[in-house]
Amino acid sequence: MSRPSLVFVVNLLQDVNVLRPLAFLAGRETGARLRFLVTSRFFDRDAGGVWKAEIDDIARRIGAEVDTYGSAMDAVLALQGGWGALIAASESDLSGHVHVHEVFRAAPPGYLRITLQHGLECVGFLQNREHVMAHGESVTFAADVVCAWMEPSRLLSLHPSQRAKVRVTGPTSLLSRPEGSPAPARSGLVCENLHSVRLRASGEHGRPFMETFGRFCGLLGSAGERVTLRPHPGGQYVLKNRVALPPNVAIENRPMYRVDLTAFDWGISAPSTVVLDMALAGIPVGVWQDPEGVMDLSTYEGLHRISTLEEWMGFVRDARARPEAILARQRRWLEGLEMPLDPAEVYHRFARLLRSATVPRTRVKNIPRIGSTSLNAASRTDVRSVHVVSDQTGPTQAIHLRNPIADTVTMTFADCSGGTKDLQSLLPETVPDVLVLSRLTSAFGGPLIDWAATRDIPVVFHIDDDLLEVPEVLGREKTKRYRDPVLLRNLRANMEGSDLVYASTRLLADRLRKHGISAPIVAGAISGSIDPGKIRSGRPSPTPVLGYMGTKGHVADFDLVTPAILRLMDEIPALRFETFGTIAMPDAFRRFGSRVHHHPPVPDYDGFMDRLWTLGWWVGIAPLVDHPFNRCKTETKWVEYSAAGIAVVAQDLEVYRGPCAGGAGRLAATEDEWLTEIRMLLDDQGARASAVAAAQAKLRRVYSRDALREQVLAVFKQAQAARPSLRRAG
Repeated sequence: MSRPSLVFVVNLLQDVNVLRPLAFLAGRETGARLRFLVTSRFFDRDAGGVWKAEIDDIARRIGAEVDTYGSAMDAVLALQGGWGALIAASESDLSGHVHVHEVFRAAPPGYLRITLQHGLECVGFLQNREHVMAHGESVTFAADVVCAWMEPSRLLSLHPSQRAKVRVTGPTSLLSRPEGSPAPARSGLVCENLHSVRLRASGEHGRPFMETFGRFCGLLGSAGERVTLRPHPGGQYVLKNRVALPPNVAIENRPMYRVDLTAFDWGISAPSTVVLDMALAGIPVGVWQDPEGVMDLSTYEGLHRISTLEEWMGFVRDARARPEAILARQRRWLEGLEMPLDPAEVYHRFARLLRSATVPRTRVKNIPRIGSTSLNAASRTDVRSVHVVSDQTGPTQAIHLRNPIADTVTMTFADCSGGTKDLQSLLPETVPDVLVLSRLTSAFGGPLIDWAATRDIPVVFHIDDDLLEVPEVLGREKTKRYRDPVLLRNLRANMEGSDLVYASTRLLADRLRKHGISAPIVAGAISGSIDPGKIRSGRPSPTPVLGYMGTKGHVADFDLVTPAILRLMDEIPALRFETFGTIAMPDAFRRFGSRVHHHPPVPDYDGFMDRLWTLGWWVGIAPLVDHPFNRCKTETKWVEYSAAGIAVVAQDLEVYRGPCAGGAGRLAATEDEWLTEIRMLLDDQGARASAVAAAQAKLRRVYSRDALREQVLAVFKQAQAARPSLRRAG
């Protein structure tokens, strides 16, 4: 068996503070291969390169590798073939953590996924009122193990579905001592976290904090005293906003593990984990409260609170004259947290966890993980037959359902097209193992769900578009249809009545939750696939041909790139432009005569793919208007073009960034970018061949028919597993 890997996934700048002590422990206690997997966005945030240097220093000292990823797909490819553990300090289904959350959801099953509590008041663990206002109360994790600082009884924000994952370890900060030269004693330390929702969700509390801070420093300055100000490592509010500071203020911007807090006489901070750090360091701490008393300070109950200038000054006097009284209150507060505070005990708990992750164990079948929990432990009940009901059976059902599983599962289809139907006509001849409602907006959804319930058949609602909010850009006909109140009511009822909603993408799942869908929602790691035997080298035309396939609902997308195509047609006399599908050729192209051509749609999906292969296009384009609806789209066009041996230029949106990464396609956003990228591929045969080769290699690795089959079957098995629990809950 290969050597195990411990992979530290880094996203936010403050992640380094949390992960660093654990990385050193891993280097001492395990013989694992050590890796840092860092999001490209981390380096965008680290404008000065401070934190990159810290990661490089850690990696050098423990012999770790450092890799960067742009999309979850890039990360999964980097993890393929390995096993061990993924460890992250900012992983949840919140948008700010999504770049790690997606990696955890799609990670190969040989990895134990570990999420660390990264702060005292941490989303998903122990939230204050401002957190709830900003993020809600249903934060979940994709991890298998959730490392908490306190006993579960104290984790008031832990979602019930996450409780079984909790392992109490204590904070990683207890594993390390300050490094570097200690700061000289300079009176006291004030910490700002003005970027935090703690100071914004219930009002603009940052302004009174800074106003009081300025007057406070003025009074101390008149007495010849200096004050140290520490900006939050991620927020950096006073530096980014170039806030004017009093002359007696020095900035301390080193990582916390390089700051000796015991060098300060006292510390002041708005509610933040640094309050815990200062209390553990044994210096008197004052917790700032907004003058109106709006902010929730319940987690810090018992500590010395200050608000007005007089209270700031009184705290400093007390910290010097009778520090023991303040420190005694802090010790009682620390004891009440029910948190492991013995560094040796915390070390032992983390060491045991990491060692267990590097012990060889039985490998599990490579089933993609979906949603917040692994499906590898889902019901072992086989899925032998599936019945699919939709408004109209078409390419969506073929791409997402029929093609990946029809070889191994008996599938039957029924749809509501062609006028009024009766329930009997929509039912299968034999009872299936799973009932799928695919994009179903019919009122028959309710009776179908009731029929399935009486037979204990799990119901999965499959959806690949945000049908609850269809925008005008998709055309009047489609918008009118999906904005019908009766249809929307049916759609919601069909989703809510299902045991599980299977969304084609993570962003679509997020949108459905924001629309108030309360049924369990899972999202796949991939949404399209191709049989490796159907991947073809293509038969390129002897002269350059640029093509676009689409439907009449994509006119606005086509309009994005039309000016660039017109310019190319004028610049390259030999160039031909063709469309394929129900999309019409715009009038602006008529002047090119026989150099433009429209291929009519092919209803059968397999026939459509065969026809696409024969067109001989050199380059295929995939424009997409940047709209919330379109951000939920799938990468199907890239899959289809690539399988047919056509080089791709796609819209620079998240839906295409992962597929096109690694040279498997080109991205464009502006007219000039579209012009440049298309022209480059038309002019350079080697670049076209390289793009197609990279795309088809990715199709075989990531978008294989086997991978999507396992994913879809995993969804069905999760729905099967949910049925008994739903009955017990009732």
